[in-house]
Amino acid sequence: MVLRFWSNCYEAVRFTWEAQTVITARLMLFAVNDPRAAAEAGRMIAEKMIAFADAQLAAERALADGRDIYDAVEEAYLPLQQCVRANSERLLPAAPKKSAAAYHSRRAAQGSALSASSVAALGQ
Repeated sequence: MVLRFWSNCYEAVRFTWEAQTVITARLMLFAVNDPRAAAEAGRMIAEKMIAFADAQLAAERALADGRDIYDAVEEAYLPLQQCVRANSERLLPAAPKKSAAAYHSRRAAQGSALSASSVAALGQ
């Protein structure tokens, strides 16, 4: 039971972080007047309605199958999680690993407290 609690806490923090990142990416599209901004705004509204309807149906199915409320909540969460994950992958291309190492190398060269061995470890 305790493990489930901490697992759920961790997932809530991870999900919140990912959702906030998607919101930030969308706001950046709107702020720079990107040509994709209007389509993204429409998509944002439509996908929320679909995701919440899917979540409601998943919860109803779980409860109709005789499962407890905790299972129903977990089932309802899955469509929302999948929607945010898809948006995150679409809006935020993966950053190359070397960029972090390059950043820390520049900081080390500027007299940062980072050691050369820790900079080398970041590049691996």
